[in-house]
Amino acid sequence: MVSENKGHFEVTGIIDWEFAFAGPVHVDIGNMLRYENIPYFTEFEQAFMEGLQSSGIALQHDWKKVAKLVDLIALCDLLNNSYGGVNRVKDIKHIVTQTIENWKDY
Repeated sequence: MVSENKGHFEVTGIIDWEFAFAGPVHVDIGNMLRYENIPYFTEFEQAFMEGLQSSGIALQHDWKKVAKLVDLIALCDLLNNSYGGVNRVKDIKHIVTQTIENWKDY
């Protein structure tokens, strides 16, 4: 992004489209709420959801289950590529296992 300032042009921002995605909001929610065992996750989730709601995004009653389901698909896709390493695979497998074990609570 460029703006003019006193006859000179300056770069004012860069848009990185590497991970641009046009799809259901549940994909983004699942990605943002993926790491449930970190400190302050409850506060983060609450603030994130308040931000969605304040911007006019209305979600159905099973929004979290849908978000977790689409995130499972994304996690499986991450396991299916050659990037990362042992620690990444271990981390992703842990998240998949945790999601399945906690499924009834979503």
